[in-house]
Amino acid sequence: MLGSATLAWTLTIDNRSSVMERSQLAILVHALCWVHRSLSLRRLNGVTAQQRQEIEEVQDALWAYYRELKAYQEQPTPQESERLEARFDEIFGQRYPHHYGLNLVMQQFCAHKDELMRVLDSPPVPLHAQCC
Repeated sequence: MLGSATLAWTLTIDNRSSVMERSQLAILVHALCWVHRSLSLRRLNGVTAQQRQEIEEVQDALWAYYRELKAYQEQPTPQESERLEARFDEIFGQRYPHHYGLNLVMQQFCAHKDELMRVLDSPPVPLHAQCC
């Protein structure tokens, strides 16, 4: 609840603030770190060659998507926001038969979608924690 109140306050202030002030206020908006969220994927060990390939494909898709989000931060547009929203669902909405661990990781990404995608509403929000 506090995160929602903070977000609403930040957006109200944003409408009257300079670019520098918006960047400073974006710190008040809570977002999850993509690097930390990806750790659960990196920890997976596939038992079969197919499982290892699936893990690698998801990792590649995740980091390509992360680069797209970083590009969005530089030039945000409503059309790109919609495209990135749909792309998130394409990547993390997939399920893999006979790969329980990867399915759990994908479900966790979906469960935390709002926090991970906060950058679409507030581009100055960092995608990762400074310690990463």
